[in-house]
Amino acid sequence: GGDTNGDGICDPTDASSTAACPWPGSWRHIRIFSESEGSRFNHTIIRYGGKFFTWQNVGAKALWVEDTDIELTNSVIEHSLLFGAYMVRSNSLIENNVFRFNKTGLLVADNSDMIIQENMFLENERGLALSSGESPTVLDNEFIGNTVVAAEYSGFGGMWQGNTAFENALDGIMLSSNFGGGDAITTLFKNPMPYILTEEVLVPGAGTLRIEAGTVIKTLPRSALLVYGEFFADGTPEEKIIFEPLAPEVPAGAWKGIRIY
Repeated sequence: GGDTNGDGICDPTDASSTAACPWPGSWRHIRIFSESEGSRFNHTIIRYGGKFFTWQNVGAKALWVEDTDIELTNSVIEHSLLFGAYMVRSNSLIENNVFRFNKTGLLVADNSDMIIQENMFLENERGLALSSGESPTVLDNEFIGNTVVAAEYSGFGGMWQGNTAFENALDGIMLSSNFGGGDAITTLFKNPMPYILTEEVLVPGAGTLRIEAGTVIKTLPRSALLVYGEFFADGTPEEKIIFEPLAPEVPAGAWKGIRIY
C-alpha cells in the first residue's frame, strides 16, 4: 500500500497534491467472453474503468459480460466513465454489491434472465437500467441519490419486489415505451418504490399486463398507458391499485390516462 511509485498521494481536496489522481475512463475494462464459464468476482473493487476505444463509446464500461454467466457478489464498482457493469444475454447472479459514482451503475440487456438482489445503487446518474425479457428478478435493492432516475425498465416479464428509493431525482422504476413486449405475461408487483410512467407506454396485442394489489403507479404530464393486449388490474378493498401524478398538487387532466384498444 501507500505511494508505491513515488509520484505522491492523490488528494482531490488538496490543490498542492503532486500526484495525478485517477479519472473515470483511466483504463478500459474487464471483459468476460462467451468461452468463459463460471467466472466469479467476490469481495472485489473495480474503479475508474470504461475508457472507450471508438468514437461511439464502444467499450465504455468497467465490467463487460456478454453471452455467458458470472457471479458478482460483495463487490464495489465505481467511477466508471459510462457503465459500471454492462451485461448482455447473461443469466448472472448480482448480489450484495455497491454500484456508485458511475453514469449508469448496471445495465442489463437483450433477454437476460438474471437475479439482481440486495445491491446498493448510490449516486450514479441512473442506478439500474434493465432492457430485458424472460424473467429478470430484482429484489430488495436500495437506490440512493441517483441524479437522473433510480431505475429504468423496458422489457417484459420478470419481478420487482422489495426495492427502496431515497433522494433520487426520480424515486421510482421508470417504465419505458416498449414495456410489456412479446407474448409474455408481465406482472407489476407491489413494491416500496413506485413505478413511474414518463411517456406513452405500450402493451402490444400479443402481451398481457397484470397489476398486483397494492401497486402504485406515478404519472408525468405526457404519460399514458396504451393497451392493445390483455390488461388486469386486480386490487382489493384493503390494497387498492393507484394511478396518480408524481407531483402532489396538479390540476385535473395532468396525464393522458389509460386507453384500452
